[in-house]
Amino acid sequence: MRASGYKTVFFDLDHTLWDFKTNSQKVLKELFTEAGLHRKGLDFQEFYQVYNQVNDQKWTLYRQGRIDKFRLRKERFVDTLLHFSIDERQLGEYFESQYVERSPRQTALMPGAIEVLNYLYEKYQLAIITNGFTSVQMTKLKFTGLEKYFTTVITSEMAGANKPEAKIFVAALKQTATKRPEAVMIGDHIDADVVGAKNAGIDQIWYNQEEIVSDCKPTHQIRELTEIIDLL
Repeated sequence: MRASGYKTVFFDLDHTLWDFKTNSQKVLKELFTEAGLHRKGLDFQEFYQVYNQVNDQKWTLYRQGRIDKFRLRKERFVDTLLHFSIDERQLGEYFESQYVERSPRQTALMPGAIEVLNYLYEKYQLAIITNGFTSVQMTKLKFTGLEKYFTTVITSEMAGANKPEAKIFVAALKQTATKRPEAVMIGDHIDADVVGAKNAGIDQIWYNQEEIVSDCKPTHQIRELTEIIDLL
């Protein structure tokens, strides 16, 4: 059933348009090899799994306001290496600096992203709402060529609040001159994107590629981005 009445479509960036998993894994594999961690007896897949666990924990704390950007970046690789009894803070800092520099320049997108954006671009005002750091997210948009589709980009740093806080959604509505019933939020994260938008009075499209059960009932749910074309 095609939805109607929307003026502005808000998108999350990571895992929704920008293929975070593919891009991140490529850079991490490069750094793992360059640092010679395989010669220390480490297995990349295990390293990758531990890093993702540590990183997810840090981002959860960041979204909750319990740590800041500086601490997140300072600790995630150091803590990952410590898990493997590698107490080399300098190496952790090197991983961090190189990861932050290289990762945003990767260009893999989620399947159907360009097709969907080309369709929506002619019909709606498009904007990004992201918890990612401003400089990093802007680099991703530039190197992928996505920046041309979006009139506005709102990051948690700009808004002074993280999704799912209502403040960041209110800032997005204000900057795009959009009323709540005229907006819809598309994202993969059930709490940050769906619950956050719902609590702010904005309709949601949950991009859920996996069998994730949630008590939250989104306005719409899709498995593939191209399903948006039939919705909007």
